[in-house]
Amino acid sequence: MTTKRSVLKADKRTILGRRKIRKLRREGFMPASVYGKDFKSISLSLDQKEAYKIFKESGTSQLLDLKIKDQKTTFPVLFKNPQHHPISDDLLHIDLYKVNLKEKITARVPLELIGTSPAVEAGNVFLQIMNDLEIEVLPANLPEKILVDLSLLKEPGDTITIADLKIDKKVTVTATPADAVAKVEEPKKKEEVPVATEDETAEGETVEGETPEGETPEGETPEGEAKPEEKKEEKKTEPKKKKEK
Repeated sequence: MTTKRSVLKADKRTILGRRKIRKLRREGFMPASVYGKDFKSISLSLDQKEAYKIFKESGTSQLLDLKIKDQKTTFPVLFKNPQHHPISDDLLHIDLYKVNLKEKITARVPLELIGTSPAVEAGNVFLQIMNDLEIEVLPANLPEKILVDLSLLKEPGDTITIADLKIDKKVTVTATPADAVAKVEEPKKKEEVPVATEDETAEGETVEGETPEGETPEGETPEGEAKPEEKKEEKKTEPKKKKEK
């Protein structure tokens, strides 16, 4: 289905360097660049709010018309390599890829889940294996999204593969038809851990007051063996002196 393309306005950017780029952002603009096959790249400046709005609507899979100030022609482009702030998630920089409408491109198109699964409604576990799909297509035939019908998942173990998806013949999927997109599995049962009763004693443990098997209590000797006698200390006596007459 052909839809009207969004128009992204831009100015050529001569400001370079981190400090100057930070000032550019503070003024409400975002740095960008456009590049493509047999096309000399151009540094651009975009209105931050407008660019973010169009990016949220189009993502990286929708064709746009880039209009550069003071140029008569527009360029068909795709958003590429968005860079976000790690905390605020603000869009900091983005590339624009100029496409040739007569040559196929490779793009990733999001998968959208529709319908309901009888197996999931019965309490089974749903697993989505793919969130998007890599395709090859002419830019003019690039689909906005590809639908995944969950009603095909009727029983535990059922799987939706790429072959089950309704994809336009003009679109070539790079993955194999048998690759799984989504599936349903039975919920895993929790393993019950046996609890020892009061009459049971764990192997290798001893009851208080008892002696482990094979050991001898301190101070005792094994049965049948004589306890070694302690050696008495010998008293040393001095020889008696003869009385003098």
